[in-house]
Amino acid sequence: MEKTIGNELIDSITTDQNNENGEDKPPQNLKHSPSEVELKDFNRSFGNLTEKLQIDFTVPENLEFFIAMALCHSVIPEIDSNGSISYSSSSPDEIALVNAASIYGIKFHSRTPHSMSIIVNGEERSYHLLNVLEFSSDRKRMSVIVKEFNSQDIILYCKGADTAILPLLSDTHDKEILKLDEDALRRFSCSGLRTLCIAKKIIPTVEYEQWNLLFKKASIAIEDRVEKVGEVSTLIEKDWTLMGVTGIEDKLQYNVASTITTISRAHIKIWMLTGDKQETAINIGISCKLLEGLDILLLNESSSKDALQELINTHIQRIEYERSLESTGAGAGKRGYAIVVDGSTLSIAITKELEDSFYKLTSLCTSVVCCRVTPFQKSEVVRIVKDRTKSITLAIGDGANDVSMIQKAHIGVGISGKEGRQAVLASDFAISQFRFLERLVLVHGRYNYKRLCLLICYFFFKNLVCSLLQFWFSTNTQFSGQTFYDAANILGYNLIFTSLPIIVIGVFEKDIDSSYLRKYPTLYRECQLGKSFNHKIFWAWIALGIYCSSVIYFFSSRIFGNAPTDTSGKIGGLYQTSAAGFTYLVFVVNLLLCLVISSWTWLHHLTIWGTLAVYWILECLYSYIYVSYTNYFYLVFLQLVEQPLFYFTFIITVVIALLPAYVTSFVYRNFFTQPIHVAQEIQREDKKAISQKLKMLHNI
Repeated sequence: MEKTIGNELIDSITTDQNNENGEDKPPQNLKHSPSEVELKDFNRSFGNLTEKLQIDFTVPENLEFFIAMALCHSVIPEIDSNGSISYSSSSPDEIALVNAASIYGIKFHSRTPHSMSIIVNGEERSYHLLNVLEFSSDRKRMSVIVKEFNSQDIILYCKGADTAILPLLSDTHDKEILKLDEDALRRFSCSGLRTLCIAKKIIPTVEYEQWNLLFKKASIAIEDRVEKVGEVSTLIEKDWTLMGVTGIEDKLQYNVASTITTISRAHIKIWMLTGDKQETAINIGISCKLLEGLDILLLNESSSKDALQELINTHIQRIEYERSLESTGAGAGKRGYAIVVDGSTLSIAITKELEDSFYKLTSLCTSVVCCRVTPFQKSEVVRIVKDRTKSITLAIGDGANDVSMIQKAHIGVGISGKEGRQAVLASDFAISQFRFLERLVLVHGRYNYKRLCLLICYFFFKNLVCSLLQFWFSTNTQFSGQTFYDAANILGYNLIFTSLPIIVIGVFEKDIDSSYLRKYPTLYRECQLGKSFNHKIFWAWIALGIYCSSVIYFFSSRIFGNAPTDTSGKIGGLYQTSAAGFTYLVFVVNLLLCLVISSWTWLHHLTIWGTLAVYWILECLYSYIYVSYTNYFYLVFLQLVEQPLFYFTFIITVVIALLPAYVTSFVYRNFFTQPIHVAQEIQREDKKAISQKLKMLHNI
């Protein structure tokens, strides 16, 4: 029967059963199996039921099922000063199960290295903790071997994936009960719940003693300890009785669906790698809109490599055929595909013989879902993508089983939460919720990419201009070794006169507000296509540097080096030419930044105009103060700024040097408009509209 508790639907195993008139009626021919308990409300918030379901613990199977939940785990109880118990574990699923048992009166109380205590309906029971067979991704299960203090029975309790439990059941297991368990598993999975099977085995003393010797030997092995312990564990983990199954609701975090949708619109391909069952994975994929509107192709063929290769080729031919129909207009419209692969099939698909075919199939699909995968398989999937594409891979996860994947990808992102901090410690970036990935990639990722591209190009430009001025001067002095620059000025060029503006731009520059980047995710596309840094962009900056240096040297040398500069008829000479040329250089290099800044702030104004003002003041002081080491520069700059010709030449030089950059920017924006230009205009119009509304409100 089914009972509704709050807004959750739970299948009941209680012996109470309502008849058609709503009266209590004893159950008839009811097989008592805890397999019918859906612990849906014990989710990752360590679910508290709004109403406790009544379960008949006089039925031994029911009681034993909850005892197994209270004993088979790695949870640590913590007792505070008030005597209340809280649980901590690296797995929130384990805490959910222990809390579930506690709510039903089987409370996990204490734990030592060799014992465990639980309280069953007010009565304390203590168990010898003989062995703990920890969970491994290969076995997909964990077990504890215990013996009650007042009993000689040695009991193995195990919980794990259905694929790791069901094949090892005892031949004497009740087939009808097994059918109920499988139906419950299917129902839970299709509801998007994470399922676990719980099994029990009574171990004869002689068998246990013989096995324990092997286990101790494997536990102290120096080499391949994990593999040896796993092999020995499989010797005892078999021929058990299935006690029941559980379904734990792993609720999606806030805004997961919208985040995936937004990221997908940015032409970022998303793969979901999970350890859940196929039905659960598909349900989650649909709920988070990863599989929404797509034709789902199942890749479930683990019998042989040849059979899998044939299935992969069939899917590829189908997709390519339908794409060809769409291109000719004979198709029913553009269709997207999603491929769903289970763990056993994936283990064959990632072999060297099938890697290329598997990747070709996934590249034709919009989304890929891999279920029942191990940490090794996750890392191998990332490797296959990395080896066969020039794209940057990003892996995000929140658990220890995601560490290998996070480390294998170009960029690893860890989510700090109830799964522990292993993923965070192994990652390049850490976020608290999945929804922040949208801002991390589309906003901060794009901003920093654009800033870094500008920073690299600008540093090449400003140093090339400075170096070429010396080169052009050397061509006139037959490369005699005479320097064009004053020693103090060239020292301050990168240190003082051109450093702060580009630093501020590299930290604060935003070509568009972050809200518009999230509103129009396709703006991220220019980063994927490398439009901000490529050979064309780089050599354009190099060409601009050559041009600017030529203009600066031409005007400074021709005006101040070869002709009178005032009414006295004196020629400026080397030092006035150097002072004029260096001044033009500083102003051109800094004013060029005004053409690349999209969002002006007070810091931009302060650093650019402040740097130019500081340069002017320092040059005047440097020229006014007599220094014996650089006495040749004494009063040179002061005499230079007294000449009207200097200011005329200054304006002409700066305008002519920066004119190509301005014209190129104007033509590119107005005649080769890009999506970012359209978005910037939309932002500008929105700001105007908001400003007008504020004025109207102020007038009212």
